[in-house]
Amino acid sequence: MIRSARRETPCRRSQRGAGALIVVLLLFVVISLVAAYTSRSMIFEQQTSANYSRSSVALEAAEAGIGWAVGMLNTAQAVDTACVPNATGTPFRTSYLVLDPKSATPVAPTPWISAFGNGLTCVRTGDGAWTCSCPVGAAATPSVPAVAANAVQGSFAVQFGSPNPNGSMLLTSTACTTADYNCLLQSTWKSGQAVAQVQATVALKGAISAPPPAALTSGGAVSVTNMRVSSLSNLVAIDSAGASSTNPTWVGLPPGTPLPPPNSGVVQSDTSLPPTADMLFTSVFGTSRNTYQWLPSTVFLQCPAQCDAATLSSTAAANPGRALWLSGNADLASAVTIGSPTGPVVIIATGNITTSAAVRIYGLVYAATLTANSTPLIQGAAVVEGDVTGSGTPTIVYDLGLLTWLRLAAGTFAVVPGSWSLK
Repeated sequence: MIRSARRETPCRRSQRGAGALIVVLLLFVVISLVAAYTSRSMIFEQQTSANYSRSSVALEAAEAGIGWAVGMLNTAQAVDTACVPNATGTPFRTSYLVLDPKSATPVAPTPWISAFGNGLTCVRTGDGAWTCSCPVGAAATPSVPAVAANAVQGSFAVQFGSPNPNGSMLLTSTACTTADYNCLLQSTWKSGQAVAQVQATVALKGAISAPPPAALTSGGAVSVTNMRVSSLSNLVAIDSAGASSTNPTWVGLPPGTPLPPPNSGVVQSDTSLPPTADMLFTSVFGTSRNTYQWLPSTVFLQCPAQCDAATLSSTAAANPGRALWLSGNADLASAVTIGSPTGPVVIIATGNITTSAAVRIYGLVYAATLTANSTPLIQGAAVVEGDVTGSGTPTIVYDLGLLTWLRLAAGTFAVVPGSWSLK
């Protein structure tokens, strides 16, 4: 039997085509949903990455603000309103912290207070450098360096807090991902900006740890032909570990005060003094000489090229509150003034200091040896690791006020360990 082929009718073909179309449409919808979900996840990931990137920029900028402020305090450089070193500007430390020597007494909690809070701002520009603003004066208008519109660039504003009773100070750095005045200086921000605020406590490590016991302290022998001493707060003129052949003349005593008897105020062969030079240094400065030499606030000078009296005078004036470290021997051969009654200086010499002119020094002089020729004046104190010699007529005025100022108002600022916090 021969069977005939079954022919598909047009209606059946139409039904099969409609079914296939439905399947295709369903697959298209499924694929579209998958694509939409994938796109949504990618957008979410992109937004999350952008947020993480902005928050990282803000946090790093806030950290940079703390480091920048501490560094500027320790350089004590004269800067202009753009925070750039400028000889005609004002020292950063004295512009933003009030260092009052009159309150620098042993019982005072701290000698410095905040000058004003806002105004110190910096913005990281496209070339990786920081453009800063350092307004000077209580009436100065804070400003924010300009950057390109909508640019994601780290910026920070630094604020000094009021001093604590223990002499420390709260430092606050507010950072944003754009240079926005409201964000940096008023703690208000717009959508799309990242903000971070870091706080840390900073404290001042004094330029000296404790005032020396006498106008002149020597780890060796003292043999100066003539010496004039004056002290209103300490009756010890010379304290030496070796012999002393000097009979000092007391000067500058208040009217009506009887003169001390000959050889009074001279302590020689003092076994209570530190037995080594390193121990003597540590007793005065509270740290080792290697550490002190490389503190951020120490100015290193190479002798003899940078150690003449005129250079020391100008360097001390340009770096208030910083110690001068003289590497080698120094000959002070000109009658200049180094330091001042309101801004004393610490001079540390690894070699011999020779005074061959009527130089005037306000502060603490520390040297390996001292040759006192001519008629120098040291108001504060002098500490010598070895012998003190000379044929001049030096005058040493023991000034506890200046020494206390060096202990409480000069030195190195450092972040107190464990004080960091993220607001």
